[in-house]
Amino acid sequence: MRTRALMLYQKELDKQVPLMDEMETKVDGATSDLKNTNVRLKQQLVKMRSSRNFCIDIILLCVCSELKLVTASTDILIAIVKPMVTS
Repeated sequence: MRTRALMLYQKELDKQVPLMDEMETKVDGATSDLKNTNVRLKQQLVKMRSSRNFCIDIILLCVCSELKLVTASTDILIAIVKPMVTS
């Protein structure tokens, strides 16, 4: 009985090994494609993010920080006014 189980196990392994090899090949191909795509994406980002965009970055940074200040001051105002209104 043990011999039969080992034979069945070996048969199943013989079926699974080619499938695993094929899957490994496909994963390696996908990984390679992903690496190539990341390299091309990085090259495009470097082209787009030149020094001429520096002013735009500074302006956006100022706008974002101003929005954060407005949000914080609004939260403070709500915290002050809410107890007055509810009492």
